[in-house]
Amino acid sequence: MRSLSVRYKIILLFSLITVILVIVLSRISYVTVREIYLEQAAGHVKTLTSLAASDLDASYLLFLTAKADQAHNYYQSYLDGIVRQTAVANAFIFNKNLDVLVSSEKHRFGSELILNRSEIERLTIHQSGSSFPFADSDQNWYIWGFYNIDDRFYLGIRENINRLERINQLSTIFFWIGAAGVLLTVMGGWIIARTVARPVDKLVEFSKKIGRGDFEAQVPDKIYGEFALLKETMQQMQTDLAAKNDEREQLLAQIAHEIRNPLGGIELLAGLIKEDSLTESPAHNHSSKILQEVSGLKEQIAAFLYYNKPIESKPQQVQLKDILKDVKLIHAQRLQDKNIKLNFEDADYPLFFDPQHLKQVLTNLTANSIDAVEENGHISIKTFKNGSHGFEVCDNGPGLDPKYRKNIFKPFFTTKSNGSGLGLAICKKLCQQNNALLEYDENYKDGSRFIVITKE
Repeated sequence: MRSLSVRYKIILLFSLITVILVIVLSRISYVTVREIYLEQAAGHVKTLTSLAASDLDASYLLFLTAKADQAHNYYQSYLDGIVRQTAVANAFIFNKNLDVLVSSEKHRFGSELILNRSEIERLTIHQSGSSFPFADSDQNWYIWGFYNIDDRFYLGIRENINRLERINQLSTIFFWIGAAGVLLTVMGGWIIARTVARPVDKLVEFSKKIGRGDFEAQVPDKIYGEFALLKETMQQMQTDLAAKNDEREQLLAQIAHEIRNPLGGIELLAGLIKEDSLTESPAHNHSSKILQEVSGLKEQIAAFLYYNKPIESKPQQVQLKDILKDVKLIHAQRLQDKNIKLNFEDADYPLFFDPQHLKQVLTNLTANSIDAVEENGHISIKTFKNGSHGFEVCDNGPGLDPKYRKNIFKPFFTTKSNGSGLGLAICKKLCQQNNALLEYDENYKDGSRFIVITKE
């Protein structure tokens, strides 16, 4: 899976936009509704306070400070009438020191007025004002209205604004609406992402098959819209590449045929000369050298044709120990000539690989190790399963020069005087055809170590 696929990018983008919009819009909506309501409540309580004060007889207010019962009873009755007529929570009269002189409520209060001292002191005579909303001990929301009677005495009204609690609940409602919106967006984004990503994934897989040389790969279906145009383009590319590949194969086959024919004649004549000449004669030695070079050329031609041949992979579960038996037989004479010890450690589990391809890979890697080690050397082949499956081929040869390591899997690159430069390139190609990975271990210090990691 790609680090951050198109599918997840679309879902992430949709979700991020929705979250931002929901947070911003819900906050703006909540603040706007709350401010409008508080503005209306403040205007309403100021109007009520002004109306209540319009009928107030201020002649006896000084007697309240003297605690005259008759004046107290008069204003108590007046305030009770305001409460009955306007349905406010409380009406009261207080002085400029914020001492409540008379109130329609029985319990004492006054310290709360201190919080609104600045609003009260700014009022001019016959001007009304309001406080900020507040929650009382009964958990209800209220707002105060104030009226400056004569700079010494003030009329106060406390009005219930419980609708503010319902407005505050809008914040929670907006949160759940936003959460639902995000969920719907994620679902919608997933559907859209799936619609976009699925054809992309199909086309990517199709292009990989073409890249591996599978020019008979089935064109993906159920691809519409702009992706259909891309599919048609890739299909045309597949057709063109297949035609060019066929043309190249025919050309290579013709070249190989034209080279092999004279090589066959040279090989035949050199063989006759060798048979007719004395063992120690120059003619015998020269003919042997000619036969050796012809054999090398024929091997290079065969390797070249094999490398350029389309490879069809049929991977299956296969035991490496069964393949190794044939590889040992192929290299038996060379192993014996150099007295090389070949060790095999099997984890006793199958590898998912085409048997013939696995045999070719193991044959080439073993051949390279045989070429690299000196007499009495050793080669180790073992399977492993430590988070990934595969096998490794190690030898105690001189190892690869660091300056050559990045090129070892390129076609025709070789450090041998008689090498074709296709052995490791073929191994790499076969591994790719089987969804396997071939690597050279640069940290191995005792020679060379090639690792093949297979699909589980």
